[in-house]
Amino acid sequence: MKIRNQHSAQAANLNFSGKQEIYDDGIVRIGLPAELVPQDGDDFLCFSLDGLPFRITWKTMVISRSELEKLGCPWETEGGLMRFILPAFRTIRKTLFSGRSESKQRQRPSKTLEGVMRSFLADLLPEDTLRPVFLANGFYLGSHGGVREGECRSDCLLVNFLDEDTIVLASLQVTTPEDWQFNPSRIALLHLLKRSIRSAQCSIGEPRKNTSLAFLNVPKLGIRFPSELGSMIYRFFTNYESQVSGVDVSLRYEDEDGRRADLYLYDFGEELIEPGAETDLVRKHMDAACKTIEEVFAPKTPEVLGEIVALFGREEMRFLVRWFLLEGSNPEELQSATAILLAARKGVFIKVRFTPLPGETEPQHPILNEFMKDLADVLVA
Repeated sequence: MKIRNQHSAQAANLNFSGKQEIYDDGIVRIGLPAELVPQDGDDFLCFSLDGLPFRITWKTMVISRSELEKLGCPWETEGGLMRFILPAFRTIRKTLFSGRSESKQRQRPSKTLEGVMRSFLADLLPEDTLRPVFLANGFYLGSHGGVREGECRSDCLLVNFLDEDTIVLASLQVTTPEDWQFNPSRIALLHLLKRSIRSAQCSIGEPRKNTSLAFLNVPKLGIRFPSELGSMIYRFFTNYESQVSGVDVSLRYEDEDGRRADLYLYDFGEELIEPGAETDLVRKHMDAACKTIEEVFAPKTPEVLGEIVALFGREEMRFLVRWFLLEGSNPEELQSATAILLAARKGVFIKVRFTPLPGETEPQHPILNEFMKDLADVLVA
């Protein structure tokens, strides 16, 4: 009892803010409490909580029928086959269950899915009861908890068919020392994580969006970008590899008033990208970026306010810059501007799309200049 009282005192210092970080590995997207601290993992995400002996792991996989059969899982799809309709379940009842009765929608999963759950809930004994629950996000949820070998483990598992021969699986495990089983911090964390599990979404075929600071590290460039550039703060990271070949990643920065700077890092499959801001390739990709803006705002054509080569940072890194004036969709709306800045360095194109506030139409925006100065210093460091 004394041990639990000590733990309760520690738990009182742990306050969950309610904020989340978004993690997306291209299979499943999940929002987890911002207080979780990412740790180095192999093929999965691992987290800790500062000052507490908790280990949280998040794993996802797409596993085929042949792989499951090697594990000894039964493969019977009659009487309960549910299939994913990609890319996600935004209109699940209308799309996935069109023409089915409520009783059919709520039927139990197939024996295959139950067998998968039993195989991947490691501490679940053959005699233990498993009660999968079908969730609005299109997954079946199974959970199990217990104490084993001095550890208290709680597992949540999401599964469903991607197609007739493939299953999508995601698991979240919380591991603590055995004497933390009834600790308030552990119970509170499990409650929050269960909510996260219930709102997780299949993200196959979609851009991968992550808000964690861990994704500021871009190994391809050997750079860890700062969480602040100028007066703008990092918001999220997006990986586009699943949609467009050669378009790698982007980082969104915003200031407190809503101005945005989207930093894109890509190569479009180009084998040799000469560094600089005035090469033929840079101008080619600037023209392509401008055409995209024109398509987005069609039928109105953005007015080009000008093009310059601007120098930023201590080493005066050069960027090709074009500003556009955008008309609102309604006559009463304020005009707005947008800028594209493009250069090549470290074997990639570096593009910034800056969006100021409505009514801010003058080129050479001071917020952009501060952002670009800091960005250039990071790129040439």
